[in-house]
Amino acid sequence: MLRRVACAFVAAALAAAVARADVVRLKNGRALEGKAERHADGSVTLALAGGGTVTLAGDQVLEIEPAPTPEEQYAARVEALPPGDAEARFGLGKWCLTKSLSKQAKEEFRAALAIDPDHAGAREALNYVRDDGKWVTQEEYHRRRGEVLFEGNWITVARKQELLAARRRKEETSQLRRVVEQAAGSGRSAAQAQDTLAAATPETVELALIDALTGSTRAKLYAAAELGKRRSPRAVQPLVKLVVTGTTKEVRQAALEALAAVKSPDTSLMLHEYLYHERTAYRVYALQALACFPDPRSVYYILHSFPLVWEGRDRAFVLNNVTSASVRGFELVDRRGLRAGLGIEQIMTSSVSVLGGGDGYTETPEDRQRRAEAFLRAALLELLTDKQFGVNFDAWDLWWRVEGREIIGARIREQEAERKSPGPRPHAPPPPPVMPPPLMD
Repeated sequence: MLRRVACAFVAAALAAAVARADVVRLKNGRALEGKAERHADGSVTLALAGGGTVTLAGDQVLEIEPAPTPEEQYAARVEALPPGDAEARFGLGKWCLTKSLSKQAKEEFRAALAIDPDHAGAREALNYVRDDGKWVTQEEYHRRRGEVLFEGNWITVARKQELLAARRRKEETSQLRRVVEQAAGSGRSAAQAQDTLAAATPETVELALIDALTGSTRAKLYAAAELGKRRSPRAVQPLVKLVVTGTTKEVRQAALEALAAVKSPDTSLMLHEYLYHERTAYRVYALQALACFPDPRSVYYILHSFPLVWEGRDRAFVLNNVTSASVRGFELVDRRGLRAGLGIEQIMTSSVSVLGGGDGYTETPEDRQRRAEAFLRAALLELLTDKQFGVNFDAWDLWWRVEGREIIGARIREQEAERKSPGPRPHAPPPPPVMPPPLMD
């Protein structure tokens, strides 16, 4: 019932924009309703109640009868009310709402309660609620439950304190964000800023450091290093984003090292999202990072998103010429160990002649990125599965359907069981904090 009355209030607000209707009587006996406007030449323009307008010549119009105003209609309805009828008063109150007469509506609802104090419709229209068999105001109802009115909503005192505390933390975080920028510098001011951070609450500092991951390059490097030292689980998602979307290799490397220090099992899961990104470079960076966090759960996502490598291109052209040499122009590594090499900025500016000779086709930067992506996907799949199918996607797909799904599923279940096991487990060596994965032979 309360919802119906609330809807009636909304309808009344909308009805406020609707003008009252006049009745234009024509000499031919017809009558039209709408908003009438008579012009100096005697013609009448009528905005019809059902929509549209019509212009009538002056000699067609017999008379214009202005419709009674809502106030006049209300007064007439009050005179016609039967005495002592609570339901009639309540009905008139609802009618007032349709005419935007909110003041009169409340008067009628109160009049209905004066006749019948237990009239449910009138009580609800006046914002009463039934509590333990009695009608009480909304305020009394919430006060009885220990709630307070805060910014237009009734909430518990504890919730209000939480909101205020969160607001204070946000303000403190905003202030400390500037301190982080200073701490990332050098000299006396940096040392003072670092002392300020040391004196602040750990949670607030952590939030400020996470916020600083979107700041200047210097702040990103400093924040990533500090979050790695703190092994902050809540920083995993923003660090993963920075590993993939960072604009410089230095920043991406710092974020990767921080993730390696945090050692969250969710890192690989968050990286999987970027394997489907529309930007090839982001997919490449996600693959490089996944090599540092080997996880059998990655196999499905690498395979499932593999077709993106040749999306909008000729599949054979993209895959047929993927070799170790072409990828070494992207990042130089070897089987004996990972080491930093050239970044994607360099390969985007270099050129590779695919067919050889003077008439060979020179790859575009996008082609080279896609070749690097195909190679990295294959290398990572080999690392995770011990299979040697290279960039032969059909072979990988067949293996997955025949036996790979069961094999990887078993490894995932074994991994989950180890994580949930309460007994001590041998300490796993930290993942190598250097991108990318080993190259295929």
